[in-house]
Order: sequence, then structure tokens, then C-alpha cells
Amino acid sequence: MDIVIMLLFGAITGWLASRIFLGRGLGLFGNVIAGILGSVFGYWLFGEFGIQLCKGAINTLLQGLCGAAGIIILINLIFPGRAS
Repeated sequence: MDIVIMLLFGAITGWLASRIFLGRGLGLFGNVIAGILGSVFGYWLFGEFGIQLCKGAINTLLQGLCGAAGIIILINLIFPGRAS
């Protein structure tokens, strides 16, 4: 069940990341995929360093948002003309 929640939060954070980048992201579908990947990456990275931004589900959401934003920034740096 945790994996389903992480994927759901990943989709939500991808959508939030698309709102943050205001047209400089990867499109809705690309941002949702980046959000899912970012959620997994952010959850793992913050867990490795023992960083907890707050408690409960909000922590998972914020970690996923940080991971999704990081992945979108990285993709925009690697492929600057790719982002729409």
C-alpha cells in the first residue's frame, strides 16, 4: 500500500511542479512522470540523510515535490530546448 501512496503523491507533486515552472516544465504528462520518479528519488534521498521536513503525509509530499523539481531542473539543464 505504501507504494501506491508514493505513486499517488508522485503524480500530485508532478502536477505541483508543473505549476511552479509555469510553462517551462515538461508538460502535464512529463511532469507527472517526473513527479513519480522524483517522489521515489526524494523519499530515498531524504531518508538516507535522515532529513524530515515535517510529520506524516505532508513530509512525503514535500520530499516528492523537492525530488520532482530537482528532476525537472536537471532535465531542463541537460536538454534546454526539450522543455516546452
